[in-house]
Amino acid sequence: MKLIEAYSALRHFDSDVKWSASRLIIHEFLKGKTLPSSAVAMAFNIMNGRAFDPAEEQNVRNISQDYLEKAIDAGIEKIATIDSVAKDLKAKEPIIRILAIENLIIACEYDNDISRTIPGIEKTLKDSDLGVRRNAAFAFVIMSEHGYDLSADIKALESAAKNDPDAQVKKSARTAIENIEKEKERKKDYG
Repeated sequence: MKLIEAYSALRHFDSDVKWSASRLIIHEFLKGKTLPSSAVAMAFNIMNGRAFDPAEEQNVRNISQDYLEKAIDAGIEKIATIDSVAKDLKAKEPIIRILAIENLIIACEYDNDISRTIPGIEKTLKDSDLGVRRNAAFAFVIMSEHGYDLSADIKALESAAKNDPDAQVKKSARTAIENIEKEKERKKDYG
């Protein structure tokens, strides 16, 4: 499997395919290869999930834990940061932009502050790749549910809700707008 195929495989429906791709990416990282932060972060997250899942086979758990320990020792936390992942929003390959947004969504869900990445995510609402636009619109739904100030992004969301050719992008953009409006009303009512 080539690395670009491994990046795509991180989003595969089959958890074993994701795990194999994660092992390849972490292995390459451990060899010192420079890889996109978003791919390294996603591979680490997938490994982490497999390593600590009590329903997982012991062999898979052991291999995953070994990879995680080696990655931590190799300084993965310096590579897979919010800021480095956000830089991948400008990557040439659509899969890297998709993974970057997914990592930022995960960070948001774990209550990490991703507010400084909002302008970059907003720009991806107009990306030429449909998967990137879908993830960007969904990221705004998640951020709106977490109380981020997205008032500066309303126009971009309204444009996506009205003009994007994809129904899923439109729906997510409308949901984000509705959430932003509800939060605005809530703040007005309760100060």
